[in-house]
Amino acid sequence: MKLLVLLSFVAVSLLFSSNARAQMARPQVFAQESGVYKDLLMKNDELLYNMSWTYTKTTEGGKNVLVYQLKGDNGKKGADRIDWTEDAKLEEVPTGYRTLYWKKSSTGAEQMDWELKYDWAAHKAYYKYADRATGKKESKTLSFGDAAIPGDALYLVLRGFPFEKGAGTSMKGEVVNGDGTVLKGEIIHRGEENLATPQGTIAVYKLELKPTGLVGMLPTKLYIYMAKEAPHHCVRFDGLEGISRTKTVLYNYSAK
Repeated sequence: MKLLVLLSFVAVSLLFSSNARAQMARPQVFAQESGVYKDLLMKNDELLYNMSWTYTKTTEGGKNVLVYQLKGDNGKKGADRIDWTEDAKLEEVPTGYRTLYWKKSSTGAEQMDWELKYDWAAHKAYYKYADRATGKKESKTLSFGDAAIPGDALYLVLRGFPFEKGAGTSMKGEVVNGDGTVLKGEIIHRGEENLATPQGTIAVYKLELKPTGLVGMLPTKLYIYMAKEAPHHCVRFDGLEGISRTKTVLYNYSAK
């Protein structure tokens, strides 16, 4: 199943220091955004996953919220096919957005459910996992600091990265995985470039996601490419699927 951002699909949070978070601008989000990502093997462009997503601004109880929805599949047919959905709700706060809950459910060759509910006042997240096929279940409570960023919103939050400070600008923090492991990490501004994409050549900011403190370290570098044009949406992510190099590419994007 698709790994979200780094090593764990189920709930990654990036914790920046308070000083680093203070440098971040409020991410710009349109009233309605949608897009299509395809996850491909780097070596031969073999399709791993299709992912269609939307962001929708709305209000609930007088508060501004952002609703995130995603539908994905592994591009296969018959007994090997996996379909999944993700749902999340984020509340607007002075510093941007923070997730209230995130859920994922898969069907077909994989029958699994994930859920995270956040209590920001207590600095805790409540995690549940269930494999409907085997009956396996897991639940745990994760603790985090003042500046936690939920992984489901990482691309969104990085829209507010201080790109204007130029190459070399960095932010250090911790990556907390949904299984309770904690990895130190850093986001580093690696400059600007013109990136060829399915939508044409796009001017982007190149960010390196650099895990630190890992046993053996990762043998390859992970890059996130954010569009220079506002709202600085994520155009591509160069990551890993197991030991294989992958690229998550934006094939379609709409904002209004």
